[in-house]
Amino acid sequence: MPTPQAPVSYTITISAGAGGSVSSSGGNYEAGTQLNITATPDGEYVFSGWSNGATANPLSITVESDLSLTANFEKKTYALSVFTAGEGTVAETIVSAGKLPTDYTSGTVVRLSATANENWNFSGWSGAVSSTDNPIELTVDSAKTVTATFLEIVNDTATSTSATSTTATSTTSSSTTASSTTSSSTSDTSSDSPTYTTILEPFANPDSGYGNFTKKVVVFDVPIYGTNQ
Repeated sequence: MPTPQAPVSYTITISAGAGGSVSSSGGNYEAGTQLNITATPDGEYVFSGWSNGATANPLSITVESDLSLTANFEKKTYALSVFTAGEGTVAETIVSAGKLPTDYTSGTVVRLSATANENWNFSGWSGAVSSTDNPIELTVDSAKTVTATFLEIVNDTATSTSATSTTATSTTSSSTTASSTTSSSTSDTSSDSPTYTTILEPFANPDSGYGNFTKKVVVFDVPIYGTNQ
C-alpha cells in the first residue's frame, strides 16, 4: 500500500507599510487554501494598494506558492485655497510634512505670509483662520480656504485742505462778527428818557498813537445830537 503524501504547504507573509495595519500576518497554509486579507489605514491615511499590484480590499488569496505581500498606505491630501481681497500677495511656506502637485498631505503645517502692494495695508485673515497676525501657521487636516484682505490707503490731502479752508473761513467770519460787534452801538438804558447810545470810535493821535474815544448819542424822535466824552 503506497504511503500517503504529506499535504503541500506554503508560507504566506503579510505586512503593512507605514500608516495602517493588516488583518493577518500570514503563516503556513496548505496549497489551495483561500485567504481574505483586509488592510486598515490609520487616521489621516488611505489604503493605496498591495505590493503585488492588486488594489482590492479585502484581498482574496488562493495559496499556490510562497508569497510575501505588503499593504501600502498614503497620507490623505487636502486642498488649501488661498485668496486675496484688495492688492497684495500671500506666500505659502511648508513648515513640516509636504505637498503634492496640487494638495498638501494631511498634517502639513503651512506658514502664510501676506505682503501688501504699494499704497495698501494688510487688514487680516478670514475663512479657516480669523486673525490679524502676520504671518500665521495652520495645520492642513481638511480642505481649507483662507482669504487675506488688504485695504487701500486713502490720500487725505484734499480733505485736510478742505478742513483748513473751512477753518479759515470760520475764523474770518468770527473776526468779522467781533469787529461788527465792537463798532455797533449798544443802548444805555440807565435812564428812562432820553435814550443814550454809546459808540466806540477809533482815532489817531500823533503823540500817543491809536486809541478809542466814546461818543454818547442822545436819541429822540428828532435829529440826533452827539456829544464827545
